[in-house]
Amino acid sequence: MTRTQLPCRVLLFVLAISLARPIFAAEPAPPRWQGWTVYHVMMGFFDNGNRANDGEITGWRHPNYGGGDLQGVLQKADYLRDLGVTAVWLSPIFAAQTSHGYDVTNYYRIGDAVGVPGDPAASLALFRSVVAALHERGIAVVLDIPLNHASRAYDRKNGDPGKLGPRATSARQEAEKVWEGWGAPYRYWSFEHAPTRRFLKDVALYWLVEVGVDGLRLDYVRGVPRDFWAELRAEVAAAKPDAWLVGEVWIDAEGAETNAREIATYYAPVEGGGRPFDSLLDFPLQIVMTDVFARGGAVSELASWLDKTAQLYDPGAHPAYFLDNHDMTRFLSWTGDRDRLVAALGFMAALSSPMVVFYGTETAIANASPKVGFTDAGRIPIGGRRSTTDCAGGWPRCCAHVREPSPR
Repeated sequence: MTRTQLPCRVLLFVLAISLARPIFAAEPAPPRWQGWTVYHVMMGFFDNGNRANDGEITGWRHPNYGGGDLQGVLQKADYLRDLGVTAVWLSPIFAAQTSHGYDVTNYYRIGDAVGVPGDPAASLALFRSVVAALHERGIAVVLDIPLNHASRAYDRKNGDPGKLGPRATSARQEAEKVWEGWGAPYRYWSFEHAPTRRFLKDVALYWLVEVGVDGLRLDYVRGVPRDFWAELRAEVAAAKPDAWLVGEVWIDAEGAETNAREIATYYAPVEGGGRPFDSLLDFPLQIVMTDVFARGGAVSELASWLDKTAQLYDPGAHPAYFLDNHDMTRFLSWTGDRDRLVAALGFMAALSSPMVVFYGTETAIANASPKVGFTDAGRIPIGGRRSTTDCAGGWPRCCAHVREPSPR
């Protein structure tokens, strides 16, 4: 098979299976985020718009850290619009000590490394400007927020406006114990403590309702009881009905089947409540897509896996499909063939669920060497790189016609 035959063959197959039967149950009025193409920005690596804040990382710094910040996102609003994305997922923007930002020291303050150093009010105003600029261009904003954990240095005086006195514990799960060696000491919130639960719900509602973001990507949801997530989703639905909650449930060492069964439990309604999430990042299909599109696996694996997850997941599930992210090897590291990238993107575009594309995909970035499981080597500054002129670079335009509103 030639390189040019692969995308056409796969896209025809995708269109055939998607037209033949619904992948997930139909809904009378699909949510506005169902067809979003989400561009995932890892803040410190996207665009450096303010070099005056480059020295504000006080803790662990990734060796590839590029000084990316909110001013950089603001300056690239037109670039994002021209790519054709309909939503932008921003990695944590909160006060933190590390370059990844998942060690939050204050949920109510923008970090100096991504905002205006020493001026919380100006930093918040800058973020509001980013949200407004993206909204003006028809782009929604999804904010990445870790509610399972925060920094051990959390600012209780200024980061608890409701004076709820949230409580924390030491690491509870094996994954959390591993993180302790990753350059940031954490605290893990106590969900047995009712005021702590209220504190965390208020954090989420503040950014959605008061600041005006359109959705939340919720980090490491396995560390938090399912009933908390169901309660949060109910409160968000009441306060901002069109908001999107997407969670991360990743069991990287146990394979696609085990991960899918775990994901299914976060789509299932909680006793006495509703479903915990609108969407979950679909790590199982990511594994299958990498096998098929990058390594030449059988195309029939795609239909087989979609059938399997349709049976496992709740009928109201809207999986968020993606090829790679900040914690894994970039897709092109496995193949180097841009036509295969286009085929994989076209496959996701044909599905009636949100799709997420990692920043820099349009520039054909790849890691130096691929690795199965966790790696942060894909966090590469795009600097002056821009969308390539071929179809791999123009992925939104190549696939846009497939993402037209669907009756499903």
